[in-house]
Amino acid sequence: LESLFSMLNTRNVQQLSEQAILDHPMFHVRWRWNVTRALLVSRMQNGKKVPPPLQRFRAEDLLTAVFPRLTGCPENEIGEIVRPDHILVDQTLTDCLNEQLDIEGLKNVLLEIEQGTVKLIPRDTREPSPFCYELLNSSPYTFLDGGEAQERRARAVATRHTLSVESVEDLGRLSPEAIAQVCQEAQPVVRNADEFHDVLLGRIHLPIQEHPEWSDWYQELEATGRATTLVRP
Repeated sequence: LESLFSMLNTRNVQQLSEQAILDHPMFHVRWRWNVTRALLVSRMQNGKKVPPPLQRFRAEDLLTAVFPRLTGCPENEIGEIVRPDHILVDQTLTDCLNEQLDIEGLKNVLLEIEQGTVKLIPRDTREPSPFCYELLNSSPYTFLDGGEAQERRARAVATRHTLSVESVEDLGRLSPEAIAQVCQEAQPVVRNADEFHDVLLGRIHLPIQEHPEWSDWYQELEATGRATTLVRP
């Protein structure tokens, strides 16, 4: 498992990220934004707004003329995608890496891993962590290789759909220490007779044996007629 940590590093993250973005729908969205901003695709024509589907078709036609490899049939192309030297392609790729994503932040994290600042600890568990469910169930464009989705090993990984009976037996059980701590934190803060009188106004009656440390303030309130003792038969 430790060998997987070095597969993605600061030397190949830029190139792998670019290859992944070229097959991602995000690239096409950013491409349409850049070609309309560059006035190569008009948003208004004859005083009327061009319908969005028509703008999308014209942007795709322009992408086919500039980058035919990206709009061609993927079954006929294998290997690395070689992008053309075009300013709009470069701008779109830069926007995806730096605005939609944070490629520099990813490089910093990988650099800290290589320097040992961030430590990775592999764990062989019976079931995958819920944090990796998105990777296991990701779309086909997430994978850089050209394999079929049905043949991927990620499809064979079983994820937990329900909790076992053993795992939920103690789910709602509270420890006595936690209950005592909450009760202690819920007690009012009493520092003088006036604050003790405010507590009595809120609770109406209070068994004096519960808080013997308040007995002096109670006697002071009882002497002034602000509290009284109720004896149950």
